[in-house]
Amino acid sequence: MVPQFSVIDILLSVWVFSFLVEEIVQIIQYAPGKRDTSWFVVSYQAFRNYWQNDWNKMDVITQTGFITGMILRAIPCSNCYEAGRLFLCVVHLFFFWRGGQSFSAHKHMGPMIVMIRKMLSDLVPFLIIFFVAVASFAVTQEALLYPNSFWSGDFLYKLPHKAFWQIFGEYFLDEIGGENECSNNATVIRNGAQRCPTTAGRYLVPVLLSGYILMTNVLLLNIIIAQFSFRFGTIQNKADQVWAWQTCCLTLEFQKMPTISPPLTLLWRVYWLMKIGCCYICHCFCRKPKLASNIPLLISEMPGQGQAESVRPTESQLDSEDDNGLYSEDETDMGRNTETFTIMDLDEFEQRMGYVYLAELSANSK
Repeated sequence: MVPQFSVIDILLSVWVFSFLVEEIVQIIQYAPGKRDTSWFVVSYQAFRNYWQNDWNKMDVITQTGFITGMILRAIPCSNCYEAGRLFLCVVHLFFFWRGGQSFSAHKHMGPMIVMIRKMLSDLVPFLIIFFVAVASFAVTQEALLYPNSFWSGDFLYKLPHKAFWQIFGEYFLDEIGGENECSNNATVIRNGAQRCPTTAGRYLVPVLLSGYILMTNVLLLNIIIAQFSFRFGTIQNKADQVWAWQTCCLTLEFQKMPTISPPLTLLWRVYWLMKIGCCYICHCFCRKPKLASNIPLLISEMPGQGQAESVRPTESQLDSEDDNGLYSEDETDMGRNTETFTIMDLDEFEQRMGYVYLAELSANSK
């Protein structure tokens, strides 16, 4: 099979490649300021800082999946083409979810995005317990109904099928009771016929099924619903702080990006490389970022006219369940115990003052 690429495929590849270039530039921007260490250490620290952002993790998944899918499509074999198509279909799902970052700056939808992300992290320990319950009942049910089954990949794939859907009301009682058409002939069963359940399984499995439904559908599902409700209330109580944090991160990230959208960003990066080359060769186009000259003005306009001791919050601070909110009263009142600001460089200003500045502005705008 000869691989064929249409004009749309080429345009899509260029569009995704422009995103890949922006991600590489973003990793470079995450590099630490001190470059006295080896290139490997600097690269590792830059990628580690880059990987701490959940949206960047999704970027890596989408870019890697798309490149893998296009490579598989380019291989001249039917199975590779089908595998590449499956990769692209799954990546399409992640591309849509990646667009959720654009809602981070919205005052009501931004905290909802954080709620979803935190709820997914709460779901992981629940899924472990859920898997134990499903796997235990699935094996027990299969052993009682159909002992001495033929082992195969299809058998292992379908083994948890009934146990999983029984949680949501599909009990398969006709199959368990032997009311469907079935056979005990080994040859007929290997050809795809339904095997008849054992007599003991017909009576014992419904009894075990009732206890299984009571534990999973009534107990476990209600536990996770209660956990989600608790997480919702916790984030809702500090929705303004979460929104300010999300907006600040999005603003600082977009401040370093080109002003045009992909795939035109490729032209911007070509101009950027030419500008850097001219700066090192003939020392032209060498000037400080505009925001750096405005740091004293931004600091002087900040409420409180004092030195903010708070730093940009980390993910652990956002996860804290403190009833007083994201910060204590002493940390948010910037002008109570301090007198002057310290003028700092642009990166340090972004890290230490960005959130505090935006949070105070949002609080004063109410």
